[in-house]
Amino acid sequence: MSRLGNFLGHPKEIELTGFGKLNIYPLRVKDMKLFKKDMTQEEQMETSKEIIRLSLQDDKDITNEEIDSLPLQVFTELMNAINEVNGFNENESAIAKIRASQR
Repeated sequence: MSRLGNFLGHPKEIELTGFGKLNIYPLRVKDMKLFKKDMTQEEQMETSKEIIRLSLQDDKDITNEEIDSLPLQVFTELMNAINEVNGFNENESAIAKIRASQR
């Protein structure tokens, strides 16, 4: 592996309120295709689900139904942790994009 291998992302362990600990993995360059401009609200939700699946690599069998069933507080906490691990600020976050589309 080249020296770039030293920069591969390492997971950060977080604790979700009442749900225990999870490893959040950073997104990769190849995942940037998820961030498109002018997405519909439905596309943004599907993108958020994909971001969750990519970020929770230890849990490869996560389903849309499980994500859809999450309490909103847990979803928000999870997305905030994903944004933090990736160095996104509030204005760049997936949550901010979803909120902006609802205005």
